[in-house]
Amino acid sequence: MQATRCVHAAHWLGSPVSRLGLVGGFLAAMLVTAAPAAADGWWHLAWAYRCPVTVADCPQTQWSGDDVAVVTFRTAGKAARDGSDVRVVTAGGRARPCNVLMIGPGDRMRVAFAVQPDVRRYYVYFGCADPPRPRELLQVNRGILLHTWRYAGGRVATLKQAKQIIEQRGPKDLVGADFVDRVFLGHTMFGADRRVARLFTGRLKCPRDGEYLFALSSRNASFLLVDGQLVVGNGGRHGPQRAAQKSGTVTLSRGLHTLQVYHVSSGGDPVIVAAWRPPGRRRVTVIPPAAFAPVCRGKAGPIRMRGRPRGVDFRCEHAGETFCQGRYYQRYVLTVLRVGDVPRDVTWTWDFGDGQTSEGTRVEHVYLTDGLRDVSVRSRTGMGVLERTHRLAVTRPWRRQAVRDIDAPSEYAPIVAQYDFAALDGADAAEAVVLLHHARADDAAMKAGAALADRELIAAPAADKALPLYAELLRKAGRAQDAATMLRKAAANVSGPAVASELLVRAGRIALDALHDADRAERLFRRVLEEYAALTTAKPIRAARIGLGDCHRARGDGAAAAKAYREAGPGALGRKTPAVARGSFARQAEAWTREGEYQAAADVLERWGWLLPADRLEGNLSLLRVRLLIAQKRYDEAVWRATTLVGANPDSAHAPQLLLQAARAHVKSDQPTQARAMLKRLAADYPESPLAERATDALDSDE
Repeated sequence: MQATRCVHAAHWLGSPVSRLGLVGGFLAAMLVTAAPAAADGWWHLAWAYRCPVTVADCPQTQWSGDDVAVVTFRTAGKAARDGSDVRVVTAGGRARPCNVLMIGPGDRMRVAFAVQPDVRRYYVYFGCADPPRPRELLQVNRGILLHTWRYAGGRVATLKQAKQIIEQRGPKDLVGADFVDRVFLGHTMFGADRRVARLFTGRLKCPRDGEYLFALSSRNASFLLVDGQLVVGNGGRHGPQRAAQKSGTVTLSRGLHTLQVYHVSSGGDPVIVAAWRPPGRRRVTVIPPAAFAPVCRGKAGPIRMRGRPRGVDFRCEHAGETFCQGRYYQRYVLTVLRVGDVPRDVTWTWDFGDGQTSEGTRVEHVYLTDGLRDVSVRSRTGMGVLERTHRLAVTRPWRRQAVRDIDAPSEYAPIVAQYDFAALDGADAAEAVVLLHHARADDAAMKAGAALADRELIAAPAADKALPLYAELLRKAGRAQDAATMLRKAAANVSGPAVASELLVRAGRIALDALHDADRAERLFRRVLEEYAALTTAKPIRAARIGLGDCHRARGDGAAAAKAYREAGPGALGRKTPAVARGSFARQAEAWTREGEYQAAADVLERWGWLLPADRLEGNLSLLRVRLLIAQKRYDEAVWRATTLVGANPDSAHAPQLLLQAARAHVKSDQPTQARAMLKRLAADYPESPLAERATDALDSDE
């Protein structure tokens, strides 16, 4: 992700950050001398681009200093990297003091500027190769401006220490700047980082003369100043405070005052709340938005190039996100913006920067991974080619984290299902498999999985995340042979030995459990042990040893199976309290099966077999698995597992029950002859079992 660059209004009245030294070339706040204007009303010929801005319903406060508006727009990469060429001009050609607050990520820019009374239309000009030096900075006397830096550590017991942390931060440490409506936040507005240093600077409207009480509640250090005077100290590292425990009073006159809140949080949700009790009030409440001088929000229009009467731009709006399998996926709506008399009937072609394209005036697109994307729209008209490209930073809407509005994955699946999966990079293709599988769009998920598996080189994270899901879809579709072959081939193309060995183990499991081919499975498990034992972690190696034991069990060689299970050894929990673990697993599996939660039951049994591999030969684990398979109507597999265990360990106390369950599975699959064979075997081989009499009675009644 491209680093965000922010430019600070460092010369506020009484601001303690005037020593930051971040102005210079970064500041784009100035008025310029008389400039040559173009014939079409262009403000200055030296500037190549402009973006119109509409400021609606901006009140005139009549307080000292300029009223302020802020606008966020995209520059198409045409502005100077430090924002030094940015100017804000009225429609009448009058330059206004402005300040570039934030540049990036991508080519997004945020600018604050002084509004002129009764003027709603402004232009942001940029794209000047050699702009003059600044003459005037915007003195921000409205709203609450929040700056957020990365916190690298340091003591925060005192205000002096908190100030030093912020003053020592450089432009690369600053992650964001924007106006907020109150000092009331529980997250970072500009990213996922929770180790942050923040400064809120606002212009507070005090309604009357008198004594004001201010209070703070925060996670870790916070300090509140009014007109540069410390009023509330809440230093040190501490957990989130549920009440405004730290408070202080100050006598203030009616009018505007500068409020500053320093907040340094070393981890966890960076909670900060500033509250007050004005004269004449009884309760301490959060300082409301109405208590601060207002800042207006401007709406940006399409970029236009000097000397070009026609052109195209587009609006890119974050429209939602969904969540599955530990990841968020972002949805955007992109809309063509025509500049000049561009025909309405032209075809617009989009390139979303991730290998996908589309057509239309307004399109939706789902991005499967975060990052910078060069997004473009293009059309060939009778007047020539019209094209615009913006660099979009795909990321979560961090400012809206408190809303928690998440779309269902099923809403995104129809969009992603239409993708050209071969054109996606490996990471995106893997996420397509995950999203589509989670949304039950199995046909599309299989297409995405096939496109990923066909690559000559597959990144280990992508293979580890998506290929097992693809293999499971193939197996469920009756293509177990294809699933095992795909995993084996993919293992040769994966970049990491850990994932390659894991894929081979999965291929071996499918060969054994679905295809009942113990010889093929054994070759795969032995390959893992021979080729990867010295290269990778213990998990796939241990899984291969357990797999070898299962192969011996499938052939009826209980002694060899027991030896392989001993070599694999129990898991950590199995070593400490095996009896407790065994009983807990059994109760959970029975309960989940009884309640119809079959996947949960299968997961419990899988974990049991992993932690206590020797129990794969004992019988109860197999019995519970057979009952689960019958409940799932997977009768053939139930019979195979039951007879496999009895063949490998005929002395198991659970053998009679397993044979009875196998007979039951045959009955349910309408195989009476096979069911009678199981009952005869039970009666003949286990005459001492109480179940033998039941088997004999069933055989007699059937005759």
